[in-house]
Amino acid sequence: MEQKSRVDWIDIMRAIAILLVALYHSVVLGVPEGFADPIWGKVNGVLAGFRMPIFFFATGLFAESIIGRSWTRLWSSRLALLVWMFILWTALRFAYFTAVPMASRHGEADPIVLLLSPVWPTTGLWFLHALVIFFVVSKLIRRFSALIVVSIATVLSVLFFGILSTGNLSYDGMAQYFVFFLLGLHLRELVLHFNERPRPL
Repeated sequence: MEQKSRVDWIDIMRAIAILLVALYHSVVLGVPEGFADPIWGKVNGVLAGFRMPIFFFATGLFAESIIGRSWTRLWSSRLALLVWMFILWTALRFAYFTAVPMASRHGEADPIVLLLSPVWPTTGLWFLHALVIFFVVSKLIRRFSALIVVSIATVLSVLFFGILSTGNLSYDGMAQYFVFFLLGLHLRELVLHFNERPRPL
């Protein structure tokens, strides 16, 4: 019998995260324009601590085989696609908001913001930028103790959720959520083993 190459519950978890991200952006764009009830803003606030952590945790669960590749293969098999998606959709967002301006998204049609986006992302596509950085940094630090790396990332996350900020959506997000990616990376075997245990309840 052929062994399954995917894990259903992880795919479901990622799908839930993607749906919650879609909901978030629908609310962010819809409420200021009067297309949605402001109560959805409160719903988004409640889900904030769940939405991106599970996305990055689920991604981290599959990261070990990716960062173990050579730099050339890592680029061709994963990073190039993420970079291409980021550039393509950043350009499409710029074109859309230039053609359909929205008062709540005035920066989206700024050519300077577009040109700076590869190094200073300011849109909802920041997670693609973050994933590239996460894979590269994880490969660079993979020889260090997992306990030390996760501990540093945890402190960084707490600080950036609390008092620190770079003033940039992507870099703040990376500091806040890298720990969840690392937890998925280093706890993969433990998590999968726990999930496979029989649970009568």
